[in-house]
Amino acid sequence: MRNQDKRDAVRCKAALAALLLIGAALLAGGLWGSGQYEASGFSQENAYSLICSLSDEIRNLWEKGIRNALQADPEETACLCSTLTKACWAEKEWERLEENSGSLSGDALAEREMKLLAASYAFSGPKIKTASRKKLQSLSDSSREEMMNAVLRAAEGENLSLPNPAGELCEGLEGQERQAMLMQIFLTAANRNGSLLSGDTVAELKKAVRSGEAKATACLWAADRNLNRGTALLCGHGKTFVLLGALLLADTVILFFWLLAERRWQLDIKWLIILLIVDFLVVFQVIPTVNMLLQAFFPGGSFSIAAVTRLYTESLNLTALLNTLTAASCTMVLGTLVAFPLAWLVGRTDLYGRRFFRSLFVLTYMVPPYVGAMAWLRLLNPNVGDINRLLRSVFALGNDPGPLNIYSLPGLIWVLTTFYYPYAFITISRAMEKMDPTLEEASRASGASSLKTLIKITLPMATPSLIAGALLVFVAAASCYGIPSIIGAPGRVHTVTTRIIDYVGRGADGMNDAVSLGMFLMALAIVILFISDGVTARRQYITVSGKSTRPNTVELGKWRIPVTVLV
Repeated sequence: MRNQDKRDAVRCKAALAALLLIGAALLAGGLWGSGQYEASGFSQENAYSLICSLSDEIRNLWEKGIRNALQADPEETACLCSTLTKACWAEKEWERLEENSGSLSGDALAEREMKLLAASYAFSGPKIKTASRKKLQSLSDSSREEMMNAVLRAAEGENLSLPNPAGELCEGLEGQERQAMLMQIFLTAANRNGSLLSGDTVAELKKAVRSGEAKATACLWAADRNLNRGTALLCGHGKTFVLLGALLLADTVILFFWLLAERRWQLDIKWLIILLIVDFLVVFQVIPTVNMLLQAFFPGGSFSIAAVTRLYTESLNLTALLNTLTAASCTMVLGTLVAFPLAWLVGRTDLYGRRFFRSLFVLTYMVPPYVGAMAWLRLLNPNVGDINRLLRSVFALGNDPGPLNIYSLPGLIWVLTTFYYPYAFITISRAMEKMDPTLEEASRASGASSLKTLIKITLPMATPSLIAGALLVFVAAASCYGIPSIIGAPGRVHTVTTRIIDYVGRGADGMNDAVSLGMFLMALAIVILFISDGVTARRQYITVSGKSTRPNTVELGKWRIPVTVLV
């Protein structure tokens, strides 16, 4: 047994060493890839994978469509392609593209120049109409070959009559402009799909490489196949590899000291699960929060509170903060006042149709806020809302707007309440059903009425659920955007979320301001969490438990029908 323990210890240490090496390799590879990306001038990391896709498409275009169509004099074709490629770039960028062509000749030179031209035309080549593309796509193999031979000879200077659609596309063009169109037709016809290269790949690549120098780099790498998939993976996902490597290294070190402290070198699955859960929280909770704080207080790479001060002293933002707190607080109070009696009636009384009402009360939980807000507009629009029109008709109020106005802070609070009270209802109703009935039975045995038992016993025992449900409604209402954007914006009732979206549309600087303003919601959520923990920690609520005994049902008696109708 002692030898077995030693073998287990050796295997465990070997596994930890392997994990350590893998983590170090991922970290090093990620750091190298991130450095390469920063130095590349690309604006998006997916540029690397897109360049690899473009390179594969150009290679297939050459091997399957262009190679056999070249004329006997490849040097002349190479010269033509070089001239047309030069027209697509600035002098400095073209010199970089051509710096390796001097050592090539013959077919190799023609291949490289043709690939550079195809890559260049993917970014800024002559445009071919959709109808002409369809005609090129519908050509038979023999007709396609004749078309390519004809346009290539014409591009090299021979005076030939061109078949359609080449003749139609070149009509009225002269000189180099005509040659460019002819070569674009040649390259497009070589691809049986009716287009030079994949439109999606090129469109995404244009977003990822915006500067002229970056585009030249992309063309050069695509034509010369200077980028393999492994390098593209490291450079295109460098930050991800850094994160994975750092987490793996940290987990391995923690496991090592954990096992060292217990003096038992045997991996336990529960430790791995715990570490995975911690890693998940770090990636999806801690890092985004830290990133938000860094962007707020280090907007230019150095510490500054100027942006935060400017944002939180602007009158419109202060009004939005006040509106958010007011709307969320009122929604919390109203939502809880609505949810608690409904939860008690459904969960603890002999109300008619309890299952039906339980489903009905959570219906708005499943309706998108945008849809519900627009429904309330149909009802309470001050001019044409159905309820307002009915009230004006019944009380002879004339044709003036109103009397109810949905485009106001009270209107916003009402719609938020109707949408978010189910959060409290679900929380409270479940607690009602699982409540220990002992104290309630003792209360009634002592002569207390059902109402007094509800107030003195049931309500205190349900306090944790009430607090949790109320605070959940508060946070949901404060962070809602859909309803304030539809109900509040027309009435100039701004909230934090609508102001955040306003800033997002202002570019990079606006995004930093939006993140700084979003700190308010984050801080608000933290405060709510501490309030919840602080209130519930003052007393012990051990009477609310998961006992199998179901609480007694309160009989409504003569009030059963009226209460059911009221509900």
